[in-house]
Amino acid sequence: SFLQRSCRATVKHLISSFMLKCPHSTIEGLLALLCHEKYINLCRDLEEHKIFFSSEASIRKLVSQQIQQAADRIWPSLTRSEQEELSREEQQRTQLLNNMLSLARSQRAQLEHNMEIWKDFCQMMDKVRSVLARSQYTDEPVTSLAGLHFDILKITHDLNDIQNQQAEIDLLNERGRDITRQADHSNRLESRRDTLTKLAQHWDEFESKWQAFAFIISENEEKTKHIDTVVRSKSQLKESKHTIQELLSEVEGQRSLLDELLFLSGTYLMAFNETTSQMMDQVTDSYKKLVELLRKTSIGSIEDKLKDSQAAHDSL
Repeated sequence: SFLQRSCRATVKHLISSFMLKCPHSTIEGLLALLCHEKYINLCRDLEEHKIFFSSEASIRKLVSQQIQQAADRIWPSLTRSEQEELSREEQQRTQLLNNMLSLARSQRAQLEHNMEIWKDFCQMMDKVRSVLARSQYTDEPVTSLAGLHFDILKITHDLNDIQNQQAEIDLLNERGRDITRQADHSNRLESRRDTLTKLAQHWDEFESKWQAFAFIISENEEKTKHIDTVVRSKSQLKESKHTIQELLSEVEGQRSLLDELLFLSGTYLMAFNETTSQMMDQVTDSYKKLVELLRKTSIGSIEDKLKDSQAAHDSL
């Protein structure tokens, strides 16, 4: 029994060690960051990628040999259900590892491809800069016909040079557009902007509805304060009771507005967790207190006063 527990503990330790060395979420996050970095950092990113996944052989050895050997040692002592569970876990770990390493190879190839595009772009940029540097023209006063002819020849030569390099310039522009498209796609700037715009619009809608509901609660609280519960006559108490019951029905009918706010707030709890939570806690608490006040305190006290009034009338 002790040996079984010891072997199981060893397997759990090896599994934990594997998960610590190769956590799925961490690797996915790193791959995403590596792919979404600026082009200027591609060389650094590629080196980090190679270093991070340089231990592929040792990780595969850990999964395929060490963990398997530990599992084999305790296999005979396990129940059928435990054996099935262990087999599923082994298959899941192996598949997870294969998926991550496959993704890593794919992303490395993409990084290498992007780095070549960036190097090509930089080389073409240097050529175009060289052409532009040679084409710099200083407009100086001309004092002779020979000087004028010299300027004309120089400008003509520069124009011809630029035209001869037009293919390089066009290719540079095309590469630049490719890089811009890929960078925008990787960073999802347009979709992120659209998402934030929609979020802002929905937030405005939510805040407007929240303010409107808070105002309704405030109005109803004010109405409650002005209900006359002082005993002056039986008819007056009945009228006050009727007023409270009408107000309670009205307030309870507004529950759907609160439910709508609660539904809308779910969208924003992720983005504005603290602010949204405070707003909804505040308005929900105010609503519940108002309903409780109308249900228990006011109506209950009026019922008692009506009974007292009836008892006093009967005694006379």
